[in-house]
Amino acid sequence: MSSSSFSHSSLMVPCLLLSAFLGSCRKDPPLRGGQQHVLDPPLEVCDDSCFVMAPNVFTPDGDGINDIFAVFCNTPMIQFSLSVRADDDHLVFMTSDPTLWWFGDDESTPEHIVVPGRYSYHVALVSECGVTVNETRSVQLVVDHENDCFDPSIEPVFGDMFDTHRCGVTYSTNDVICVD
Repeated sequence: MSSSSFSHSSLMVPCLLLSAFLGSCRKDPPLRGGQQHVLDPPLEVCDDSCFVMAPNVFTPDGDGINDIFAVFCNTPMIQFSLSVRADDDHLVFMTSDPTLWWFGDDESTPEHIVVPGRYSYHVALVSECGVTVNETRSVQLVVDHENDCFDPSIEPVFGDMFDTHRCGVTYSTNDVICVD
């Protein structure tokens, strides 16, 4: 299991990453020619009453379920920056406003197209309660619910699985997914 570090009041604390039980959301294996995605662990930093979380997969397909990629923090952020890069390392999204979310579109193109695939993101933040995060992770953008499937070694964690009052995965996802 992967772990990550963060500092809180100049103390380095390991944060274990939790996985979720998605039994009720599993589908049949992918159709012939489908892709199986191996995910990185989600961002999850927990310390007493302060926490920061981000999903490792989202589905900006316009159905109103997990259409955004956002970094969740249960306390106000004093400093914040988020940048998202495509596989070829070009910048597709950047913000210093934690209330602006990424909808999966590539802001570097005139059409702002949504391209499925793996994206790396870097988040740097300082929360009001003293948690400092400076992490680079990846997130999988999925729009094809019929053919895309996830390797079960690391469970997919969506934004709708978080409770903004608790650290860690709390709920099952409402998204239709395939875990093979």
